[in-house]
Amino acid sequence: MKVLISADYSINEDRSDAIKSLKLILKPWEWYKGKHTQKVKNQLKKFFPKHNIQLFLTGRSALYNTLKGLKLKKNDGVAITGFTCEAVVLPVLYNNLNPMYIDIETKTYSMDLSDLKIKLNSKIKVIILQHSFGLIPRFRNEIIELARRKKIIVIEDLAHGFSTKFFKEDTKNTIKLLSFGRSKALSSVFGGAILTKNYNLYTQIHSNYIKLKQPSRLWMFRVLLYKSVSVLNKALYNKISIGKFLHKVFNVLNLIPREVSKLEKRGVFDMRMNKKYPDVLAQLLLTQLKKLKQTQLKRTSIVRYYSTSLKLYKEIIQTYEKQPLSRFPILVQNKKEVLRLGSQRSIYLGKWYSQVIAPEGLNQYKLGYVKGFCPISEKICKKIINLPTNIEIENAKKVIKFIDRYARINY
Repeated sequence: MKVLISADYSINEDRSDAIKSLKLILKPWEWYKGKHTQKVKNQLKKFFPKHNIQLFLTGRSALYNTLKGLKLKKNDGVAITGFTCEAVVLPVLYNNLNPMYIDIETKTYSMDLSDLKIKLNSKIKVIILQHSFGLIPRFRNEIIELARRKKIIVIEDLAHGFSTKFFKEDTKNTIKLLSFGRSKALSSVFGGAILTKNYNLYTQIHSNYIKLKQPSRLWMFRVLLYKSVSVLNKALYNKISIGKFLHKVFNVLNLIPREVSKLEKRGVFDMRMNKKYPDVLAQLLLTQLKKLKQTQLKRTSIVRYYSTSLKLYKEIIQTYEKQPLSRFPILVQNKKEVLRLGSQRSIYLGKWYSQVIAPEGLNQYKLGYVKGFCPISEKICKKIINLPTNIEIENAKKVIKFIDRYARINY
């Protein structure tokens, strides 16, 4: 019997999430009022001690308001890796700042120190250091130290995930950006947060936040549907394809808000998503936070299994195996074929990223990217696929069996 295995769809949701969302649908008076947002902040402070925290409806909204709060000058530069998505670039452009694209290294797919040094100039005031797939960047310490000497602000993009143990012990004074989107390591379907030890910056961000509106009740109803519907779809996936059919119906009828809006796919920052984080999403997130330790243990276990099963070279295994990655990246020579064959077998592998500044089809030139500026990122995008990590070992074995048979691994 086929089982739905996916790196993208409902990767965090289980029965407890579905039940919680159904209960909340029946209690619309609890959607905006309550103390759950503060409870979320208290939980996050356990992982990020001494940080001031502000929640937003999306991670890109959190980034937009943080850049706004920094009060940078027009056309100041923000260093970003070429291996990223529109959610990072659009808030930069909408603040009248210039994205400065830095290439990546091939161990953790994060910012390459040597390319940063080559492209670094006096216009760059911020570095956004992406933790791709939840991996600690190879040159994290060196980049943070370089930024300190140059008086450049570092925003660590932890949208893909983070190790709770690592950041609880971390002493680096950087701004942290989190995302709680449906394809991230923690999901309230939508959501994001900015964390900083700089109280003056926090008060500026908070003053921006209180001016924002809450999302509409109709929109919130559609968001709540996702948790219950996605779990139902997975459970019914093999019941004469009922789950697959329901998924298509909900997409066609647009009953659930899309992760990336039509405006964003055209390269425009969508101000409709720049809103407050409603209490109802905090209640969904608390359900996820309660099982975070268990989830991270599972992810770490699957990452270790992939590392040893794929017989990757020693350096890769040592880099990956002790981290709770949201996705496990590998390079293959036949990316499109592997994705196609996988989907035919109900194995939907991730494709972060299919092009420099995803999603695929986005006008890169419009976002200030010129082909050839980040050659390694461009090369990696043609070969990289992501294996799911929040799955049972039986399904991980099916993934490995499929990869062994059909993928031409590039290591």
